[in-house]
Amino acid sequence: MSRSRSVAAVAIVASAALAMAACSSSSGNSGDGAPKVDKIIFANVTSFSGVQSPLGIAENQGVQLAVDEVNNAGGVKSLGGVKIEVHKYDDESKPDNGVPQATKAVADGATIVMGGQISDLVIAGTNVTHRAGIPWITPGGTAVQVTSRGFNDVFQLATNSDQLSQQQYDVMKFAAGKLGLPASGITMGLSISDTTYGNNLNAGWNKVNASGTFKEISSAKYPLSAAADMSPIAARMVNGNPAVLYNQGYPTDGLNLGKLFADKFTTTAKIFVSTATYSVVLKELGAKANGMILSAGPSPAFKGMPDSFTKANTAYKAKYGTDMPPSSVTGYIEARLAYQAIENAKSAKGSDISTAMHALGLTHEQGNLWPQDTVAFSETGSLKEVPTFQVQVQNGAIVGIYPDSVAAAAPIAYR
Repeated sequence: MSRSRSVAAVAIVASAALAMAACSSSSGNSGDGAPKVDKIIFANVTSFSGVQSPLGIAENQGVQLAVDEVNNAGGVKSLGGVKIEVHKYDDESKPDNGVPQATKAVADGATIVMGGQISDLVIAGTNVTHRAGIPWITPGGTAVQVTSRGFNDVFQLATNSDQLSQQQYDVMKFAAGKLGLPASGITMGLSISDTTYGNNLNAGWNKVNASGTFKEISSAKYPLSAAADMSPIAARMVNGNPAVLYNQGYPTDGLNLGKLFADKFTTTAKIFVSTATYSVVLKELGAKANGMILSAGPSPAFKGMPDSFTKANTAYKAKYGTDMPPSSVTGYIEARLAYQAIENAKSAKGSDISTAMHALGLTHEQGNLWPQDTVAFSETGSLKEVPTFQVQVQNGAIVGIYPDSVAAAAPIAYR
């Protein structure tokens, strides 16, 4: 779709959305003289199919677990015990589906929207929900543009691209020191997803690496559609035998590169960092992924996790047969944030929920699974305090290696 047609579509949708939101039975409150709230809808606009579906499906499982707990405990008490419904909207991992799926959610009377694993999709979709007055919490829209447009009802429950660049720089520098690499000029083979997310991440990386700790000797930029065959990208990355391989892409990209480095391309790199989902990497590669460094969330691979995580992880494992992957952790937290904001606002009106969300500091008792005391948002809607978890595949298993305060093992060389 052209940009002009997209803008026109958003304008039309916005007008309809405002009318729909005004008529929705879930947009009032339970105070005297106000319409009774008969349902609360959490609209999960995320990737239930396509390349990002491992993230979207896991996220929704976390959302559903949290919602089931709330409903079983009596629902939203400040609104008379009204129950929460989770409605699913599949964006098919396609950025162009942000507007139509957000439109459907608004038309269905969404109280709050959550989800989105692709920044471009979230940016487009939140144009719709913002104009309809409905808040959106995203666990995967990491581009800085998501929360830099002045919208007071968009919340980024994710490490934004600048923050993620800093985290990945820190863990690479930490691993390099442990593995005996030089303090500066460490050679790197880099690949960049040619999307808003990837380009933002690369811009953030260039800022944090301005001192030249890592020296790029080979690089490749690729479109989202290249995930099906990353062979040309892998070949470019290993050219010149860099000491570090770094993929600034989506989880499927990192997984496919890991397969290629294991079976097709020879590399002497000591460090390989990607955003691949560790549970999927372990399932599909096992010990072939030894040494891969991956972003994570709270897990039994780290020491000192809060009791809230242990309790939620036990319930998740009983329901789904596995420990909570990072996307499920975030899904659980976003649902708990949404519920608590509605509870505190004593209202299902979007503007009231957004105001309550900005004032909220979600505690462990309320459903925060991260080690920090609270989950809270800045004025822009980005996270005030960003959690950092990095794991590595060692001997065919996942172990926490960073930060050192919760690490269960020291990093090893890739493969």
